[in-house]
Amino acid sequence: MVSAFTVVLTVAVPVAGWWCDRFGNRRMLVSAFALMVAADLAGSMAETVGMLVPVRGLQGLATSFIAPTVQKSLFVIWPDFRKRSLALWASALGIGQAVGPLAGGAISQTLGWRAVFIVHAVLCAAMLFLLLATLPRVVDRTVRTNVAGLLLLMAGTGGVVIGLTLFAQRTVSSAAIISGLLGSVLLVGFVWVAYQRPDDLIDPRQLIGRTFAGSAAGASAAMFAMGSFLVATPLFLSARLNTRPDVIGVILCCLAIAMSLGGPLTGVLCRKWATSVAMRLGLLVNLVAAAGMGLVLLLPTPLAITVAVTLLLTLAGFGISIVQSTSAEALAASPPGRSGFGIGIHNMLKFAGMAVAYAWIAAFPPGENPLLTYMGVAVGIAAVFVFVWLTGEAAPPSGGRRMWSRSRARRGSQKGPGEPDGGSCEPQSDLAT
Repeated sequence: MVSAFTVVLTVAVPVAGWWCDRFGNRRMLVSAFALMVAADLAGSMAETVGMLVPVRGLQGLATSFIAPTVQKSLFVIWPDFRKRSLALWASALGIGQAVGPLAGGAISQTLGWRAVFIVHAVLCAAMLFLLLATLPRVVDRTVRTNVAGLLLLMAGTGGVVIGLTLFAQRTVSSAAIISGLLGSVLLVGFVWVAYQRPDDLIDPRQLIGRTFAGSAAGASAAMFAMGSFLVATPLFLSARLNTRPDVIGVILCCLAIAMSLGGPLTGVLCRKWATSVAMRLGLLVNLVAAAGMGLVLLLPTPLAITVAVTLLLTLAGFGISIVQSTSAEALAASPPGRSGFGIGIHNMLKFAGMAVAYAWIAAFPPGENPLLTYMGVAVGIAAVFVFVWLTGEAAPPSGGRRMWSRSRARRGSQKGPGEPDGGSCEPQSDLAT
């Protein structure tokens, strides 16, 4: 069921971003919550676990509408409060992570698992009417597209994500290899089509610009870290310490609470430092947390291990929040951030990080070898840290600063493909159109 949600979400989110451009943010968000209500009602009536698989797929489709549309709305409707709104957005993600599992567990224990779907449907319906009453409407634009390019992107992404999912099961390696290779070939086909028809899709050179590439890598690493910690930690605690489920829930809640509190902290950091510097700090924090999780078994007592895990997850929550906020800020500064399709591709790469996390934890469960599991997570985060470091050295956050790119003196007269002059992170004026 987790795989169905993740695969559909990752595959559909770029197209959802294009739909946001074509039909407008308000219409897309309302449609997303209406679809979520329908999926929840269907889930509440499911008779078997197998019937819940398509329900999770529908929920993934609805979520794919929400992610790029919310970001586009924040970029366009409140450009003067972008830093603050993105910090609040990151905090809201943390609040959802904190409240969701606890509320879901309490509801399922008292009212049954079907009630979880019903309560969620009621909340989504309330949000639907709230959006209709309050959300400003961004003017719809007539956007061109290339159907073949969109299909290549969706099929290629699906092939790669399914390949990762099959690889994690260890028993169908040939199918995993074929799916991954086929998906990679289709993604190369998308790049070729997009290069030939950039006005219909997106100029691929914009996707390798310093700002967008660093932003996408950071966002993917944040989701990779979050997915790894949320999935691996319960498995580790239950297998190695026989920790009760309610205690595990409280420990995981510390990560989510730290994510919600990390938004305001990110705002303070971005007033003092440039975006890439703050992002590197967040990645470094997650790197330390992952490495620490791999070493906690060296502690002498179960109580000491539990306390250390709680502190490390809290640290990781702050790091994830910092990286999420700064990657969204950098996305808004990049040329792809001016279109829903570009925002959708950014979210596709971000959620692919979560798919990689699920595959890694399934292939190397922490109950068997926690050192290997968490050190693998640390190595992945370290690789992104180095990449973000190499994508640009930001200047101090004073007047005329550049949020991401290296100075012209160091880069010469050339700029990255598709980057605005000077690497400014301010949104372009045509964002509001």
